[in-house]
Amino acid sequence: MTYHQFRPVGESTVTLETLREAYEARPFKPFTLCLVDGRQIPVKHPEFMLLTPQAKRTFVVSLTPDIYKIVDALMVTSLDFDTTRNGKRPRR
Repeated sequence: MTYHQFRPVGESTVTLETLREAYEARPFKPFTLCLVDGRQIPVKHPEFMLLTPQAKRTFVVSLTPDIYKIVDALMVTSLDFDTTRNGKRPRR
């Protein structure tokens, strides 16, 4: 299921609470953060994201052991959820 909505740059309807719900969902469903500048940041596992209980606007997403992104929640326009089996191709 994909939740992608088009809106003017800088206008976000994704709240920190929405991010927290996706992050804490069990079972976890991989998702992609879509940013206002068109970039997409995959979150394949909850261990690849750091969203503290005290977070007000920013959080961290690890892309590799050496690369991470600090993201401002106000720049997230949508969360896209991968509907394939845990990000894998459908069986044939």
